[in-house]
Amino acid sequence: MTDKETEVQEALGTLPLWRKIELGEIDIEERPLTYLAENGDRHESSGPTIRITLDLPDMSEYMGANYNKDLPGDRDKALKRLAQKAKKLNLTEDE
Repeated sequence: MTDKETEVQEALGTLPLWRKIELGEIDIEERPLTYLAENGDRHESSGPTIRITLDLPDMSEYMGANYNKDLPGDRDKALKRLAQKAKKLNLTEDE
């Protein structure tokens, strides 16, 4: 998408979710990865893995990506994966 196309779609209010993720216009949540213990309790991982989810209604369950906070550039790669997934699924903020 060109800069001009982005400007036009922003003005019309039709900018796709994937482009908003790329531009950093969507709020995200970052938290340690959690896992489910055998007894059913959820525990936070003490490792370097962080889970990014979109801060949008009903999207945090299936729109997420993990990254290693100790690897430079890994967070950016995780955000790119989120944008690609949103593009592939043709998601909007309303969904």
